[in-house]
Amino acid sequence: MAAAKSGQPLEVSFPYQTDEPSLPIPALPRKLPLHGHTVSLQQNQFDEIVVRLRKNTPTGLALRLTLEFYAPQNGMVLFSEQALPGMLHAVVVVGYGATPDNKQWLLIRNSWGAPWGDGAGRAWICESYVSAHSTFAFGVS
Repeated sequence: MAAAKSGQPLEVSFPYQTDEPSLPIPALPRKLPLHGHTVSLQQNQFDEIVVRLRKNTPTGLALRLTLEFYAPQNGMVLFSEQALPGMLHAVVVVGYGATPDNKQWLLIRNSWGAPWGDGAGRAWICESYVSAHSTFAFGVS
């Protein structure tokens, strides 16, 4: 997993680009602070993720993608049981909440840039989406 390797720069140094760079790709600058730690598998049950958030423990999710994931509505990824074959993607969980009818949600941050989700690269996914489509959770220690 790339996140576990030393050599990952801060995202502000290399923001998400909508287009692939032309080849050959230029070498990275040498004086950037680089990060990387051991990635550990964690429980991907919704309640366990919330416990880690309350402890300020970073949590990532590997998700099977649905068509709805590509186009959140009003900052929310609508639930669908239909996952796209072979489409997996990692996101970071940055918050949680509940609606007045007690439906629980996680706020995720995606690497696809500001235009995705709420205009800041975040969107809400419901507990059903996590249960149906998360393949595993991971943390960085």
